[in-house]
Amino acid sequence: MNYIQAITERIGELLLEDKDGVHPLDHEVYEYYALLVLTVGVNCTNENVHDAWAMWAIKNKPDHSWIKPFGEIPSSIQSLDTKFRDIIIQVAKELIE
Repeated sequence: MNYIQAITERIGELLLEDKDGVHPLDHEVYEYYALLVLTVGVNCTNENVHDAWAMWAIKNKPDHSWIKPFGEIPSSIQSLDTKFRDIIIQVAKELIE
């Protein structure tokens, strides 16, 4: 397993442990989140998460109604990215330690 796969797997593990049961339908999106771990790390924002998700969605759900800039989606949808942001930050902190 390479370092990207290890980060991707860790993100998946943490999402499965999440008590809210919030997780993407496709494991492939975790690869985009792994890139956020490596590039923005502990400074990750909900907007970063949305942009990564949108990149995944363009390939997998090209007609999805939320493929638009973060500021153009309702705050109720924006807040769904918080759990993913928190996990990305957690994994980034684990890498630092």
